[in-house]
Amino acid sequence: MNRDRMPSISTRIATLAIIACGATVWAQTSTDRPDQSASANGAAEFEKHLDQLTSQLESMRQQLQESQKEMDELRAELRSLRTQLTEKSQSEEAAQDDEPRVRFRGQLDRRLEVYRRPGRGHDDRVEAGAG
Repeated sequence: MNRDRMPSISTRIATLAIIACGATVWAQTSTDRPDQSASANGAAEFEKHLDQLTSQLESMRQQLQESQKEMDELRAELRSLRTQLTEKSQSEEAAQDDEPRVRFRGQLDRRLEVYRRPGRGHDDRVEAGAG
């Protein structure tokens, strides 16, 4: 469905309303005629035309509801994507903030391990601590 070439739903509804008003005026003037057979024929045509307009209006209403439902689904998907993006950004920021601490903790653990090893002399410990 190419939305650029189709008139909007509100335009269609307004057009149908104008046509329905015109048909009502036409039906009222046709009932004022003295010829009863023409009047009966005109009333039947009016009823047929009114049924067509009603059918078209119902079809447009259904299309409008479907479009509204689709827009609601797209909005929900957009909210979900925004939430996911926010959570991802926050976790990345937290990981970047933790990186220097993790590096420092690793260096500290290595130095502490050197100091805790049995059988190592004071000189070995000083060299390990300097590195």
